[in-house]
Amino acid sequence: MEAKFQISFKIPLWEGLFGGKADLYGAYTQLALWQAYNARISAPFREINYEPETFLAYRTDIIFHGARLNYFTIGFNHQSNGQIEPRSRSWNRVVTSAVIQKGKNHLIVRQWTRMPERAKTDDNPGIERYLGYGDILFLRSGRNMSFSVLLRNNLRTGDNKGALQADWRFPLHRNLKGYVQYFTGYGETLIGYNRSSSRVGLGMALTDWI
Repeated sequence: MEAKFQISFKIPLWEGLFGGKADLYGAYTQLALWQAYNARISAPFREINYEPETFLAYRTDIIFHGARLNYFTIGFNHQSNGQIEPRSRSWNRVVTSAVIQKGKNHLIVRQWTRMPERAKTDDNPGIERYLGYGDILFLRSGRNMSFSVLLRNNLRTGDNKGALQADWRFPLHRNLKGYVQYFTGYGETLIGYNRSSSRVGLGMALTDWI
């Protein structure tokens, strides 16, 4: 039993690149797990993950069977939990993605390559075995409700590991949405990237994915 919350935003850094078809963005996500109900040990924050990134988004006009490839992106992503050893976790990635839309449906496919680190300073060796090399997000956004599924897998036959996250948002009051989330698998947070967990959450959301 704990509280989980996330804050994410992005801002344009340089617009109208490559003949007006590309924009450079900076973005930041912070995910926190708060032991809000554990008064016995003074309700600490169990884990906070920080994720700054910068990426270039290139708009396309490619249409195939009614689906539009809206964007290609490429960027640099850093993720860490700000802890000291032995609880420190961090890694850097080059991330590429494609955003495909057909009506109210969106498909976001991401691929990442971890930037190499020296063995002496790598505080989460083998993280790719648990978080894999990419993920797929399917989102259906309606006028009032939205539903999304995130899938991640390491694509290994002998030591297969992955994760599934399903989210459902529904209207509560004006822009405030109710929120139901189910997660199972590896890598929900950095501190436990190599441990499988399952959880169900109820809460509120201020914005939608799209």
